[in-house]
Formats: sequence, C-alpha cells, structure tokens
Amino acid sequence: MSSRFLVSKVLEVGAPPPSFSEHRSILVHFHDFKGLSSKKGVYEETLPFKLFNHTWRISVAPGGDEASPADDMISVALHLDSKGKIRVRYLYIVRDDSGGIIKKTGQRDNTFGQEHSGHSGNVVSRSTILEKVVTNGTCTIELRMTPVSDSESKYCNHFIPANRAISGSTLQDSIISSLLFDEESADICFDVSSPSDDTKQSVKIYAHQCILKARAPALARLCAGYNVSNSMPIDDVEPDIFRELMRFVYGLNMDDTDWEKDAKAILEAANKYDVANLKVTAEAWYVTYFEFTADNVTDQFLYADAMSCPLLKESTVNFMVDNGIDVFSSDSFNAVLDARGLTRELFLMMAKELDSSSNSGGVDSMSIDSLRIQLDAENSLSIDGDREILVRRLVDHYKSCLDSDGETQEETETLEYEDQINADEDDDGDDQNN
Repeated sequence: MSSRFLVSKVLEVGAPPPSFSEHRSILVHFHDFKGLSSKKGVYEETLPFKLFNHTWRISVAPGGDEASPADDMISVALHLDSKGKIRVRYLYIVRDDSGGIIKKTGQRDNTFGQEHSGHSGNVVSRSTILEKVVTNGTCTIELRMTPVSDSESKYCNHFIPANRAISGSTLQDSIISSLLFDEESADICFDVSSPSDDTKQSVKIYAHQCILKARAPALARLCAGYNVSNSMPIDDVEPDIFRELMRFVYGLNMDDTDWEKDAKAILEAANKYDVANLKVTAEAWYVTYFEFTADNVTDQFLYADAMSCPLLKESTVNFMVDNGIDVFSSDSFNAVLDARGLTRELFLMMAKELDSSSNSGGVDSMSIDSLRIQLDAENSLSIDGDREILVRRLVDHYKSCLDSDGETQEETETLEYEDQINADEDDDGDDQNN
C-alpha cells in the first residue's frame, strides 16, 4: 500500500439541512502523480476509512484497469471492506494541484456487499492529468457519496452523464443558472401549450438564445425570426416537460424530476431539440422503470431504433434472449419480422449475447453503459448515437491516440538521430582543429 495518499474528510460547521446531511466527501491526494506506475492493472490503495457505519477503501490504477481496452485511462475503484450491504449514490471529481476541476463524472448508483464488494470504472485520461498537473505534481480525486435507502423509489443502475453546463460551482455556472426563466434579461419567449389541450392555452417561458445555441442547438435554430415580443409557439411538448428541458439546459440538476412518469416525454423532447446528455439521462431512467413483457418488447425494440436509443435496444435484446420462447410465440414479434431492415440486426445482436465464447473483451463486445463511460471520460467525445456510432467513435479515438503516440516517438527518434549527427560533426571539427 502506498504511503503517498492522505484521506481527508470534509468538516461541517453548523447543522446541515436535512437534504444535505447524508452527503459526504472524501479527498484522495496523489502526490508526485507523474512518478506513479503507468502499467495497466497496478492499483494504489488508500488506508481504510469509515463512512455511513461502514469501512471503505479507494484504489486507483494510474495506468488503467487491466481489463479495459483503453490504454490512456485512470481507473478508480470503490471497495466495501465491512460486512453487510449498502446502496450508495456517488460520483468522482478529479482536481488539479490548485483545486481546479479537471473532470467530473456522472453519478452512479450501486449496491455494495455480499458478492459485489467493489465497483470500478475509467474516470479520466492519464494524458489529461499530466497536462493539468504542473505546479507541485499533486492530483486529487474527490469522492462524493450518499446512501440510498432500499425503501426509497427505484434508482437508476445505468450510466448518467454529468450536466455539461456544470463545471464545478464556478461563478459562470451560477450566473447561467440564475438566468433561468428570467423575463427581464431574456431575448426569446416560447408560448408552450399542451398537445392534449384543445383550448391551446399557452404558458410563456423566457430564455436566452446564446445559451440555447450552446446547449440546445436544434431549438436555437428554430428561434430564428422570434423574440420576446414575437413569441415562438410550441404545441408538441407539455409545458412541464419543456420546463424540465430548460432546467437542464441552464445547468440545474434533475433531482426533483419524476422520472417514472416523465422519462419518455423528456427523452423525446431532448431528442427533438438536440440536448444529447439529457437524452442519454432520460433513456437510462426510461429503461430503469420500463417493465418489459413478451407482448411489448418488440414494440420497444422498434421504438429504440426510431429514436436512436442504443441502451433501450440493448435492453430489449437482452430480454428476448432471456425469454426467447415467449417472445417468439407472441403476436407482437411479427412487427419486427415485417420490418425486414431490422430483422438481421436483431438476430445479430441476439447472437452476440448468446455466444459468450465470442466475447473477446474488445470494444465491439462492450455494453452501451461501458461505451458511454469510456467516451464520457474524454470531454470532447459525444455519448449520443446508436451502438455502431459509439463503437466507431471510440475506436477512432483509440486509433488517433496511437497515431499521435507513434508520431511523437518518431519525432523523438529523429531529433535524437540529428543530435547524434551534430555531435559527431562537432567531434570531427575538434579533431581537425587539433
């Protein structure tokens, strides 16, 4: 175990409000980060620490997990050492030596205990850390965690990306969030009416086109020709759903969203207005709450294809594999057979699930959650799109990294060769002078 690590707890001053009292943070400092082993599968562990009446450890592989196909990732694992079982919601924030945020992950919900004592995942690229850690060489990973009661409503087990508008409680984020629904500073107004309301009574929702352009580009393009006095009509999204979309666009969290009731409507609104991370979030919650049956799973497969929802499509195929006889004998399965363009894709996906011997551990065999987690670790890579797009995007990224490494090595070797030639010429000149 490394003695480099110091584990710190956040100290509370005063009594925290009930909504905050169960949240805790742990800081793990990597001193001399560049000196840590970059070999895959080599983990450094913290000393055990107490949290929520349980004993935990954090382990970090600066060179990445051995099972990961990525070659430039830092993997972080959270372990439960004590007996018992606990379900927690947590996320990681990677900070540089001055406390600035390098990367903030999406939150995850996992159950620890019994056969699942540890959960790991890639967090950020090693090269990004090396670029950011420049002063005293210290990199800090902050773990934020809160327990989730089994008596509470269902929680999402799928990857949920961080809201990209939030970069770590900065002044800019606070200003953007404070502008939500602000009529005085707005330069666009939406007249939003319910599709199911025949009277078409509308609700006015104010926004800012510069924020929409960055966060909801499809919606921003539709705003052309409209302003505060000439409102843009929206009659295909419920006002409450449009408000939820705008909350996300302006960087607010979605903790109070009724995902069980609204996940599908938010997914469709996010897809329509090109809010990619909200679409991925809504899809994850939709899959969590939806109850597949032999009669509805094929309809969901077709819906996933139409909406480009790879996690939903993967979930339908997994259900078909597990319940093949019931699904294939159902009347609804004819819908897939009639959609000839999808039949081949469906059976190929099912064959992959059934043929575990073909699982080589490569990118092609990764789950949608794993693909999205890998892509999310690189802030510039989109996590939206179907499976083929996600796989191609990740493979292209790996290839570009390898090509970059090869060019750097070739340039280094060329410079070393030229330096040697220059040194030899200097030696020859010295000999002639002598």
